[in-house]
Amino acid sequence: MFRELKANGYALILLNMSSTTDQIASAVKKLKHLSPETQVIAVVENRQRHLGDSAIAAGADDCLYKPLSGNILLNRIKNICDVVSTKNELMQLRQQVAMSYGFDNFVGQSAEIQRIKRAVQGVTFNDSVVVLSGENGTGKNLLAKIIHYHSPRRKNPLGTIDCSALTPSQVEIELFGTTESGSAERVTGALFKRASSGTVFINKLHQLVPSVFTNLQKELHRYLRSNNAEFRLIVSVNEPLYDLYSRGAIDRKFTEGLDAVEISLPPLRNRLEDIDFLAAYFLRLVSFENGASSISIGPGVLEFLKSYSWPGNVRELENCIRRAALVSNNNCIEMSDVSFISGANKTKIGENRIYTTKQSLIESQRLLIERTLDDNQWNFTQAAKQLGIGRTTLWRKIRKFNLKKETSNRLETLGVTTNDDQ
Repeated sequence: MFRELKANGYALILLNMSSTTDQIASAVKKLKHLSPETQVIAVVENRQRHLGDSAIAAGADDCLYKPLSGNILLNRIKNICDVVSTKNELMQLRQQVAMSYGFDNFVGQSAEIQRIKRAVQGVTFNDSVVVLSGENGTGKNLLAKIIHYHSPRRKNPLGTIDCSALTPSQVEIELFGTTESGSAERVTGALFKRASSGTVFINKLHQLVPSVFTNLQKELHRYLRSNNAEFRLIVSVNEPLYDLYSRGAIDRKFTEGLDAVEISLPPLRNRLEDIDFLAAYFLRLVSFENGASSISIGPGVLEFLKSYSWPGNVRELENCIRRAALVSNNNCIEMSDVSFISGANKTKIGENRIYTTKQSLIESQRLLIERTLDDNQWNFTQAAKQLGIGRTTLWRKIRKFNLKKETSNRLETLGVTTNDDQ
């Protein structure tokens, strides 16, 4: 029977035995060892309920007592099948989630990104504590999920807490839990228990208030040095650890006690060469999500994107691409479709000129269009080609900004300079 089980992998086994306690316990343990996913139902005589208790203690999923009616047996089998189906669906869902967090989803070809990928691959298959440091929007959340879903713990939960999204009292409840009376007395770590055998991700650790940070330090010290430390810990901070404890934002002893591997994520402005790959990746996502045909990027748009400082990093670029795709015509993003929520200090790199302004992006677009029209003696065809937009779009912008040829020679007074003036 055991050899056949190992070969065929049955979903359900009815174990009908009239034996000693040790024999039935041994049989259940061997079945569950050979095939952990197989559901085992022990069937024993009603007068031998102690055998049923022994089977359950050994790992059986259920126990039925004879004499047994057909309806009861069918109902129990149906319940078991439902459980198996739910587990299979959950496993498929986790596999789909894992596919969404592959190494290819951390996009870029720059030397910095290649360094990070090598570092992540180095920590994936061990349980070392990982600290992800970098500005908001650089991809720390994504990287934490990549580490978890490629680790041996990927079949178990990823428990996450965002310290910036909760009040100090809510953070304490999430981390430590409360007693049944709801008092502030600490009990066994709630988050750590939920992520048992999985991964705990504490996002924006540096935003914890001192009192909560002290409690967390004690809790982690206890867990990471006990036999109950069955989870993997990942934390994220917005600055390098050295900078944080140099200015007293984090206790240096705490960071040293973690014995962590720190992976630093660079801001997007330091890897502008990756914008081409990121923009293409986000456009593929948009097309897939909307069930639409592929979306292209018009002339000059990538250079336009690279001229911006990206204070919101990759997250801001994704939002920018999504907005542009939404308003674009003919599945092609043009210069006029691009907008930045935070505004731009450096908005356009053009031929023989660098256009800069501290005004809003709308004003920057108006100045750019006006100057381009001047350079082309108000030839709409030539100006539209240089801007990378259609004549109709250009005409619409001219009407929107109320541009006129006789009033267009005012750019130097608005902070726009040429290369000769730099």
